[in-house]
Amino acid sequence: MRKVIVVAFLFAVAALLRAQNSGALTSDNPPPQWLVPVEGAYSISAWAGHWHLGRQFDGIASKPKPFIEDNYATGTKNPNSHTWGTFDQIYPSSHDKLDFADQVGWRNIEQVRAGVEESAGRKWKFTETYESFWLASTGDGLYASSGNLAVPTPGPGAPRHVGQEVDAWADWNYRTAIDLGFGYAHLIAGAFLNRTTAGRDFIYPFVYMTYHFTKTPEN
Repeated sequence: MRKVIVVAFLFAVAALLRAQNSGALTSDNPPPQWLVPVEGAYSISAWAGHWHLGRQFDGIASKPKPFIEDNYATGTKNPNSHTWGTFDQIYPSSHDKLDFADQVGWRNIEQVRAGVEESAGRKWKFTETYESFWLASTGDGLYASSGNLAVPTPGPGAPRHVGQEVDAWADWNYRTAIDLGFGYAHLIAGAFLNRTTAGRDFIYPFVYMTYHFTKTPEN
């Protein structure tokens, strides 16, 4: 029997920046005309991490690859403090970094995601995932996939749970460098969205085409 391949991947990215600035300017005019502007800056302390563990079963025809992962990005705990803790996400969009509904950004968020990928022949791949989201800090709001603030927090006493999501999609290798696919994403509102918005679920069917520049196209 062919040996089972174990795939384990762990990656963490952290950004820690502390910047402080101060200064003073006095006028040449004699008293009582004093001009003393004072400058200041916030300290920035933010980080994010991504952890992924998966296993592939080659002994099964569909070669399933179950996996579980965790994504975390800090938020600002106290908006009235002089420390900014909201992570500035690396990507212009968090599409498929967190989910497929594209409603949650990699800022002030904690996510647990589990799923499985199967193959059908040489050209088809199917993936199903489940994820749940929480605010990293209730002193900060919910950010969109673009990184912009989507839903402000009502205060430190706000619920942390943002919602749950199920995603499913199929990918067909049409040509060597071209993949075609379609799928479905469903975000179910949690306690935070129920309190701060109308609490409606978000349904997102989609189709896509991917071109792989690293593969040689067929003639």
